[in-house]
Amino acid sequence: MRNAVKKVTALTGVGVLSLGMLQPVAGEEQGMTGNLFSDVKKSSSIYETMENVFYMGIMSGYQDLDDYTFEMRPYNDVTRAQTAKMLTASLGGEMATQNDSPFIDVTNTYWAHDYITIMADRGIAGGYEDGTFNSQATLTRAQAAKMIVNTFNLPFDENTGGTEFEDVSADHWAAAYVNALVDSEITTGTSPTTFEPEENVTRYQLAAFIDRSLNQAEVNEDQVFLKVREAYGEFRSEYMRGLDAAIQPDATYSFDNLEKELQEVVTEDYLPIVKQNFMSECAQNGDCDGIRYTATIDGMFNKKVLEYSEDRITVQYDELVEGLLSDANYIISLAKEDDKWKLDRYKVDFYKPGELSLNLTKEQALNYIEATYRLHYSFSTKVYSITDLGTNEDGDYLMQLNTDSAYQDTIRFDIEDGRFYY
Repeated sequence: MRNAVKKVTALTGVGVLSLGMLQPVAGEEQGMTGNLFSDVKKSSSIYETMENVFYMGIMSGYQDLDDYTFEMRPYNDVTRAQTAKMLTASLGGEMATQNDSPFIDVTNTYWAHDYITIMADRGIAGGYEDGTFNSQATLTRAQAAKMIVNTFNLPFDENTGGTEFEDVSADHWAAAYVNALVDSEITTGTSPTTFEPEENVTRYQLAAFIDRSLNQAEVNEDQVFLKVREAYGEFRSEYMRGLDAAIQPDATYSFDNLEKELQEVVTEDYLPIVKQNFMSECAQNGDCDGIRYTATIDGMFNKKVLEYSEDRITVQYDELVEGLLSDANYIISLAKEDDKWKLDRYKVDFYKPGELSLNLTKEQALNYIEATYRLHYSFSTKVYSITDLGTNEDGDYLMQLNTDSAYQDTIRFDIEDGRFYY
């Protein structure tokens, strides 16, 4: 059974460094324009759901590099491969695996290979009798019911009787999963009497299933960090938007313009500190580059959930940065205010150069580098997989990224100083 967080608890885990520069929190770039999605208006009834899964890193969207907005395509049918990625992300854990896919049509170089394999290894999603996964096929509502129940460990009775829906009989293979979704208040069907099990699921509908499940089900410790990523990501997006507006030529923008937006994402107690940071940042640095809030909620290791209750979350983790910034330890607290999680505390302690060292197994090193590069490498180069090159005479781990370009990057993890070298 999932290790559920029911009260104050702690977790010690291992992750790794963030790559050569500070990686942006999801949605950070859109702060330069103030618009997040190009195809979902803020006034839309689906906006909040799409925003939630976006900031949690569950659905990334399609980025427009001209204005840094994201096209979410909410009413497009979702594929089984896209579903595997979203459900893997909703677990909050590793986004890569060194295991081979059990399906004959999912090769090691397929972009969703690791997500599909993780789903299969965890018993969340299966394939077809012919040994295929059929990645590009659309997802049906019956299939979604099973995957959501398995992903979030929803209460489930396989011996359940009939459903309340006329189109899901007692002997339907998905009847128990459909009942589980209804009982957990994840869905009420497409009408009071129909579920439409063979209808396709849209990207928005899957996002809604996931978002509701994370709010209704017991979450594990990794999923607590998804809530932090969501709240902090939304805050930093607004904060960076305000900084950018403040340095435009002939700008008359001030913190007063930003304060109303921040009230939606920052607690009343913490807002004066944000104002102080905002004012001092531009005055001291001149370029208003967001250096006061450097956490990415990405590339985390030594993760700990210090507190988790109905009205407060506090987490702590390390980031190893190979760039302009120093390695750091972060403590971030959220408080529930107006029935919404808001940033309530942010503390950073920077390590001295070389002070932070990682103790990783080879599998942990391979998984992290593969997942991080696949998500952040570049917009023009696609990372397919990583090859284990063994170890050198000092026992350091050697690995090679496999991309669609002529350039194949080799990375070494030094086991003595606990760092990656590129």
